[in-house]
Amino acid sequence: MPAANSPHRGLAAGVALLAAWNAAGLPTASAVEIADELGGELPAVQLAARKLRVVVGGGDPKEKLARLSRVLALDEPALARAVAIDLRFPGLGVLRFAAPCPPDEELLGGAAAPGTV
Repeated sequence: MPAANSPHRGLAAGVALLAAWNAAGLPTASAVEIADELGGELPAVQLAARKLRVVVGGGDPKEKLARLSRVLALDEPALARAVAIDLRFPGLGVLRFAAPCPPDEELLGGAAAPGTV
């Protein structure tokens, strides 16, 4: 059996995350990041169809991926410009942008009632 910090454990975690991702019916992933110097920002998934990195973080991904599915279903202009969605914070989907978001635009607007995304 491999040691707890061996590459095999990380690979198994990446495969498990990808299986949960696919089971949640999320868009095709092009890469799954499982380890690097960022630590807390991993694991993460890169979408294949667009430049969007999803930071899943540690723990059980099931609720996080369900939340991601709800966020991706929103019809919000800000979502189309996001380069990353961070799911590490309970009940939130934090969007990150390459450039600052216009000050007059609310992220995720009124499309999602508080606590539903």
